[in-house]
This record gives sequence, C-alpha cells and structure tokens, in this order.
Amino acid sequence: MSRAAVPRCTNAVFSRAFRVCTQVLSQEVGDDGLPKDYKLKTLKEGSRRLDTFANRASGKSSSQVDKLILGGRVRVNEDVHTKKSYDVQKEDTIDVWIGPCSDNKESADV
Repeated sequence: MSRAAVPRCTNAVFSRAFRVCTQVLSQEVGDDGLPKDYKLKTLKEGSRRLDTFANRASGKSSSQVDKLILGGRVRVNEDVHTKKSYDVQKEDTIDVWIGPCSDNKESADV
C-alpha cells in the first residue's frame, strides 16, 4: 500500500466514558504495536446519538458533522451510517473521515 493510500482517521470507542483514539497509520510502529503518534482522549458520557458523539470527538461544528454523516464519511464498526440519530452502543468503534491533512496532502485529516 503506498503512502498516498494510507488515510488518517479518528477512531472512537464508546464505553462508560467516551474514549477517542486518534491514530495515524504509518510505517513507524512502537513496541506496543500502535503507531508512535497514537493519542487517547477521554470524554465524559453524554448523549449517545451518533451526531453528538462525532461532534464532541472531532471538535467540528454540528453542521460540519451532519455533512460528514450524511456524506457517508462516518463508520460504526466498519459499516457506513448515514442516520444522525443512530444510538451508539457500548464498545462501538467510530471512524470519522474529515478530509486531506493540511500538513500532508497525501494523508487525510481527522
């Protein structure tokens, strides 16, 4: 897989508290098997709607998140969901694909 084909995504898992894992897929992998620039962000539990969760996880406005969801750029457990009111379940994995990274046009931004 070429570097141009390796996207960047926000990956979020819902549990008691929101755990948002942002990872950049790259060739550099640490001892634990995760990319070296792996980050973990924990949010307090709130609404379980997909649009609200994606908004809180990504820091984007509600209208921007709505466009991402309706455009098929949000996946739940590897399946595209275009319903904003989807009820995020415990241990769901959420991927939000935002667009090209401003620093590296070959990667996507999260």
